[in-house]
Amino acid sequence: DWDVLENKDRLRLQGITDTYDVRCVKKSGEIFYARIHGGPIKDKLGLITGTIGIVSDVSKERESEKNTRMLWTAIEQSPSSIVITDPKGNLEFVNKGFVELTGYSKEDALGNNPRFLKSGHHDTPFYENLWRILNAGEIWHGEFVNKKKGWYGFLRKSNDFSSVFS
Repeated sequence: DWDVLENKDRLRLQGITDTYDVRCVKKSGEIFYARIHGGPIKDKLGLITGTIGIVSDVSKERESEKNTRMLWTAIEQSPSSIVITDPKGNLEFVNKGFVELTGYSKEDALGNNPRFLKSGHHDTPFYENLWRILNAGEIWHGEFVNKKKGWYGFLRKSNDFSSVFS
């Protein structure tokens, strides 16, 4: 990445400050990623006399970002319905599995409470038990009957629900 470094150095000599990542090689041959914050050095008259840069090893951060992207892709593309709600129970995220299972688009679902899927098949104690288990951080196992968009019938699905608290 010498070309990048030389180009960025020329930009700093023109007065431009920026931040960028470059791939580097240690003496051992190991590749690592460095984040460089660079800028011009000016004298009392404001003339650029040189450049300065602060270099940080961001290899662990980049690896973490890669793992996060991979996990996010797995969640998004999972055929299982995955939803995330806010503390009030309103949908903040639904994946492709939810969209295919329910027939509701992300736009239809986001911001709504999942009760819009209620079929009327389950009674109040059923939902109280479900929420008691989830709020205790346990996994709920059972069969759920919900409405599917555009259907007069119902969607019957065996489910495992779990909650994640952050």
